Amino acid sequence: KDDTVFNSLKELLDTNPKAVVLNTATPASLGFTKNIREEYVNRGQFLDVGIAEENAVGMISGIAKNGGVPVFGSVSEDKILRLWNSGEIIYNRDLKTMLKSDIESEEMAIKNYNDNLREIDDKYVKELIERILIDEEIHLTIFRNLYKKYF
Repeated sequence: KDDTVFNSLKELLDTNPKAVVLNTATPASLGFTKNIREEYVNRGQFLDVGIAEENAVGMISGIAKNGGVPVFGSVSEDKILRLWNSGEIIYNRDLKTMLKSDIESEEMAIKNYNDNLREIDDKYVKELIERILIDEEIHLTIFRNLYKKYF
């Protein structure tokens, strides 16, 4: 197991009190097992936003605006650890490109949520994910219909 990302994040948190790691329900994928992350949670330096990535984006903005150093980590659909960076944002103003990107993002989110459903045993979390999936399907339908309408 390669602990490079974990060791780097731990070093950042240990040396910079303004650093905060945000994660989407996969803290162990970053190396932050329960025993390890408790210390950082208590110091306000580790936040697990669950499956509310949209909230994480707002939190990242607020942390940065107030002088903090946010680091956002998650696991991609192919189970590869990814740290958020500004390259994740599509700045293109071309409607066709933006809609294609939105469609791809919704398809990826739906796949990820379905993968999570197969791996999670908690019935309450499953119910929440199933409700979120309804929203994602609606988003996907809207984006596909807009794409069909304009292109």
